[in-house]
Amino acid sequence: MGRVNVTLDADTAHPALFLSEQRRVTWQEEKKDLPASPQRFDSLPCVLGQLSITSGRYYWEVDIGDTVSCDLGICRDNVTRNGRVTISPQNGFWAIRIYEGDFWALTSPETHLTMRESPRRVGIFLDYEDGDVSFYNMTDGSHIYTFTRILFQEGLQEDIDRRKAQYKSDWRKAALYADWRKEEFQAVHMTMDADTAHPALFLSEQRRVTWQEEKQDLPASPQRFDSLPCVLGQLSITSGRYFWEVDIGDTVSCDLGICRDNVTRKGRVTISPQNGFWAIRIYEGEYWALTSPETHLTLRESPSRVGIFLDYEDGDVSFYNMKDGSHIISFTQETFQGVLRPLFRLWNSDSGTLTIVH
Repeated sequence: MGRVNVTLDADTAHPALFLSEQRRVTWQEEKKDLPASPQRFDSLPCVLGQLSITSGRYYWEVDIGDTVSCDLGICRDNVTRNGRVTISPQNGFWAIRIYEGDFWALTSPETHLTMRESPRRVGIFLDYEDGDVSFYNMTDGSHIYTFTRILFQEGLQEDIDRRKAQYKSDWRKAALYADWRKEEFQAVHMTMDADTAHPALFLSEQRRVTWQEEKQDLPASPQRFDSLPCVLGQLSITSGRYFWEVDIGDTVSCDLGICRDNVTRKGRVTISPQNGFWAIRIYEGEYWALTSPETHLTLRESPSRVGIFLDYEDGDVSFYNMKDGSHIISFTQETFQGVLRPLFRLWNSDSGTLTIVH
């Protein structure tokens, strides 16, 4: 089985739960005033992990220490999260309960469990295809309980179809499902515009940019960036909805986004919406939206490919991690005027390579 490093999904957390470092949950007496969300549990004090499983075999461990009351396990993504619900397999939950020294499997009815040693760490082992989820006491390695012959696939396609129908009815408000979002946008196959490239940037195959230490002796041009090490895409957008993807691989420092065609290209300039740039920055393992001031971003997984979705009329440019489909950031309610163009920037010789995906 593959061990997975699970973080907690704050968007699902009951208001009485406090999350720290995205992997620890405690109870807080004063409930937080959180925005209403269909993803959030409002009755059961639960939180889900940031892990969506549709196949394979995985396991993870939970340190419970001296915890006296908790439930641990798995559930379907579409379980009821609002109002009264019983945790049971019939309702899409497969879990165990620890309550004041007693241990239970949350079957229907519940099954009392006897353990030779109280666990301080619980291992959860999921075999999707075999329909099996097992719990182990990792303190002494003993087996706690196994739910077997579960039809995890049952109802999955119906749930996917329902979610997609909901998404398509109001997709602009949904910062989810990058692959579904593609259906609302036109894919563009572009190249980089050599006439705009800073002399320290080397273009190959018209779609890949790297840094070269010795600046090229290029003809002076009002189109060329001479201070910011940027290059623009050969694409001029004045209307419509478009998306493109950029393979960033192991690139450690770059900016990606869009800009107005008439941005300042000579001398000192700050990349910000006020100056006609809408972009994100990756810099030595940290992620930023280039707002004013900059906004620090927390990503659950480092992207190796970034999707950029531009809706000109709606004044929206959104960035997605195409590795796991997660939303990174959106600039919204912008007033776009004139021509917009894709933007690529490297920082120095250690930056890496950017490649437009065709």
